[in-house]
Amino acid sequence: MRNYVVEKSWQYKDYPCVVLMLRNDDLSLRHRCGYVAVPTGHIIHGLNYSDFIPNVLSSMIEKVKLGKTGKRGIIPIFLSPCCEKMRVDVLFDVHGSITFSQAHDSLDPYPIQLERADSWWLGFDAAHSGDSLEKQTLEYMVQECENLVEQLIEADKLAKE
Repeated sequence: MRNYVVEKSWQYKDYPCVVLMLRNDDLSLRHRCGYVAVPTGHIIHGLNYSDFIPNVLSSMIEKVKLGKTGKRGIIPIFLSPCCEKMRVDVLFDVHGSITFSQAHDSLDPYPIQLERADSWWLGFDAAHSGDSLEKQTLEYMVQECENLVEQLIEADKLAKE
């Protein structure tokens, strides 16, 4: 039995996005994960979620430091230093923070069809304390993926200024 179902695969503003339902064999544990492909040439492409953010994104870093926690996970915030450096997982305001970052081949065995085989995937999950399928619906996860795309577009724009 496969341990996932592709619930939705789509393009948003030219970024491939996927929502998967992960489950164990007896279906007693299930949760959703959202993924967005970051194209080659993007400032975040190739960075692991625990890597430090490039200084060129200092305005985004300041925005995070001065803003609210948002939907970020509390553990990544505690693990991120309070100095000038901040980790990729804290930069983006998505449900529970970014918890996955790997090349497209790493998503094997997930059967995700990619137009850009050189993409770098960022992902997040809804398997945190208090999460449930009733709260983290497919529509919610789709919106979170699209919010992540908007933030990635902002980061890329800032890096190129």
